[in-house]
Amino acid sequence: MPRAFTEQEKRYIRKKLLDAGLDLFGSRGVRKVSVDELVQEANISKGAFYKFFASKEDLYFALLDEAQEKFKKSILAAAENTPSDNKSDHLKHIFRQAVKSWTENPLSARLDSDDLEYVLRKMPPELIEEHMSDDADFSKQLLELCSDAGINMGQEPQLVSGLLRSVFLVSLHEERFPADIFPKVIDTLFDLIAEYIARNSAENNSTHEDGD
Repeated sequence: MPRAFTEQEKRYIRKKLLDAGLDLFGSRGVRKVSVDELVQEANISKGAFYKFFASKEDLYFALLDEAQEKFKKSILAAAENTPSDNKSDHLKHIFRQAVKSWTENPLSARLDSDDLEYVLRKMPPELIEEHMSDDADFSKQLLELCSDAGINMGQEPQLVSGLLRSVFLVSLHEERFPADIFPKVIDTLFDLIAEYIARNSAENNSTHEDGD
């Protein structure tokens, strides 16, 4: 009977698998990578792989989860630790940190493919529901921090989320823009969205004051 892994060994092996997945999935996508390739990259046995992950899709989802948690912490820190009297500047800082945090992850380059849809079809519905609930909690935290900074998004957080998602989608296609134009495109989009939210915030605050 093979001996059980110590806690330190478990952490080490799991990290090796996550690193291997980030490298292979980020460069080739989840469909084109096999478990055999993952264990070869991580230099562990196939049996050890299945002690940590039920499938390659499970590993991919774990990597997305880690990226999402890092992303959320980065955004909340930007919202909480960079107060500014200028609401528009404050928002633009948060947006830039959001895009920087996500685009630095190798998996981001693959999200315009069908990898994510493929993995979601493979995952248990209850796990997806749990992640959706986590996203709702994150949105609530972010809105509260913005509110503390005097930025009232009113009843349109989903619109704001959609606007920001559009910037992420643009950022995934940097190679389609001239090198000197792309940063200006992103900055202009940030400017427009931040100014819209700041103006909406001022109108919401004014409405609340008139109602008092």
